[in-house]
Amino acid sequence: MESALSKSVQNFCAEEMRENMTTKRAVALVVLLVVSACGGSAETNAPVTTTSVAPTTTQAPATTTTTTTTTQAPATTTTTTTVASTTTAAPATVMAATPSATFSQEVNGHLVETAVICGVDGLEVEYRLDGQPIDPETAGLRFTQGAQSFHRVVGAEDGDGPDYLFDGGWWVEDRTDGVSCEPYEGPNWEDFTDDSILVTEIIWADTDLRDILCPQLLPVPIGVGDCVVGFDYVRRATVDGHRLEIGFDCAVAGVGEAWWVVDGVMVANRYYHPPESSYEDYEEWVVAPMRDLYGDTVYDYVAYAHWLDGEAFVFDIGRVKIDLNLEAFIERDNCVLLDWFTDPQTTTTQAPTTAAPTETTMATGSKYLDSYTLIDEEFGTMVTVTVDGSIRTIGSNALPDHETGSFPNEGNPNTIAEQEASYEFATEPIYTGAATGAGITGVAVNGVKFEPGTAETVTCATGETFRVEALQDIYNLGFDFNNAHVQPTGEYHYHGVSQLLVEAYEHGDDLVHVGFAADGFLMYYSKSGTYESGYELATADRTGTDCVLSLPPGGAVNIGGTSPDGTYTSDWVYNEGDGGLDSCNGITIGDEYLYVITDDYPYVGRCLNGEVSADTGGPGGGPGTGGPGGGPGGPPDLTVAAEALGVTVAELQAALGPPPPDIAGAAATLGVDVEVLRELIERP
Repeated sequence: MESALSKSVQNFCAEEMRENMTTKRAVALVVLLVVSACGGSAETNAPVTTTSVAPTTTQAPATTTTTTTTTQAPATTTTTTTVASTTTAAPATVMAATPSATFSQEVNGHLVETAVICGVDGLEVEYRLDGQPIDPETAGLRFTQGAQSFHRVVGAEDGDGPDYLFDGGWWVEDRTDGVSCEPYEGPNWEDFTDDSILVTEIIWADTDLRDILCPQLLPVPIGVGDCVVGFDYVRRATVDGHRLEIGFDCAVAGVGEAWWVVDGVMVANRYYHPPESSYEDYEEWVVAPMRDLYGDTVYDYVAYAHWLDGEAFVFDIGRVKIDLNLEAFIERDNCVLLDWFTDPQTTTTQAPTTAAPTETTMATGSKYLDSYTLIDEEFGTMVTVTVDGSIRTIGSNALPDHETGSFPNEGNPNTIAEQEASYEFATEPIYTGAATGAGITGVAVNGVKFEPGTAETVTCATGETFRVEALQDIYNLGFDFNNAHVQPTGEYHYHGVSQLLVEAYEHGDDLVHVGFAADGFLMYYSKSGTYESGYELATADRTGTDCVLSLPPGGAVNIGGTSPDGTYTSDWVYNEGDGGLDSCNGITIGDEYLYVITDDYPYVGRCLNGEVSADTGGPGGGPGTGGPGGGPGGPPDLTVAAEALGVTVAELQAALGPPPPDIAGAAATLGVDVEVLRELIERP
């Protein structure tokens, strides 16, 4: 949870809990650490246990007289009474106690009041139940930049029957010349479900992303291009000619990660880390204590204010009701959006279309769209594909049905071995345009996986990490004539096109159906090379000093000042419109979106534009993370981990050794706990 709840956790982490906080609430805040880690979005909230928000004292203007008007009462209000009064500026030593506005309602026979006071110390709030001030379980939000602050006056308290919901609306406070407070009416939001946002730029310095969903928007030379990101919920509004968009999903306990977008630019986000506890731990350490404190439900409020060129933009998701039952947590879609329209709209993002060449036919010539079995006694291949409704299940021993090179060899010490691989892909894929990075981007018709990225890196003491490309001429990774080699597990896999694979499954047409992508769309190879990727070599020289290669026996690598030549993934940048294929090597021909394996970079696409299930299978589980420039399937960037441990990146990499990393040995070498080290290096 974020806003009032998770920010209470942040206040706790910063040792800023008020002295009058009860022991019960203190325990609950410790528990909430499991749900939402310290840190997160840039929101600043009124303390959970206070009745007012009091910024630094500033004298009221000597001659100012303020008459305020009321704002609309919350939707759950049965009766609303507003008191509008006139307040004359008091001397600096006297607080103006008369409410600027009071919002009243009767709930279950009790009078619920929210009093907003604009005094010499700024905007303050008092929550009253039957005339007595109380500290509500959750309280409001405050966002400040310079002399301007936006306050969302809101609170919630567990009731005897219905809960008591306090609501004083939005207020803007200005300290440019004394103190003034006025009601703020935000924009009219349009609500959508299952929609996408076109993002053209990300302000990386102001974001904290758990997963890089748009690798093509990373700073050049890593990636260039737009990105379409899909969300369960999207809100849109227009303010002074600017288009504001909010995209978010529901999570186990309220709203998960949210993106705040202005005119296509993602200016900030709300960080979310999914819980990693077992259901039993959830019940004991999270759900039960929260239920003891809050009852069956708790209320959050999610919003954000961003200042751009001196203009403030307020993003408002609204009040969120969270069910404090274990069953609701397990469902992982546990948020009721109380301030949304009753009938949100539903839209669908369409894939970009390209006219089909007249000489091209596609899946009509393929024999492998329905269930089939492949058995090749010569090569030992065994593949069973079952199509059942919307799911295509692929079972494979991962032995190709064609000749391979010799393994082990000088660049690859591994021997091909039979596997027990299983995958589940959609037969009716959904295009999102979200360009999600993937390690295993698909599986060939013969049951051999496509995994174009590598685990090999060059890491520099100055923080740069360069992912070694598979198909390059500098480092010998032991590839055979099929652009394939063998992993330590013995699994043979493709990094590019195999001409033997193409020859085995071609049917006379230019486009040859050679595989199934992990999002369910089909993978093809163009014999004529009609379709070209939009990637080209970057022009800026590489940077980095004291760089070390992860391949045994390691050793120094000269990086700084060298020119991109395709050796590393980050040598390539995507230029939209060049070549005809999108950043994932996909294209729409007629009414079919598909991926094309090319003879040039990226060979096999490094990302997917369709909806991908949480676990697409394989011997090692679901697909890895990464994308163009992001290092698909490889180890994470060690810069943050090294800084946390107080060592250099080179020292940490030397301790871990070549892939797969020796975490236990590295922990012993560095003198740290194994689990601490594991968490640091596995963190995105």
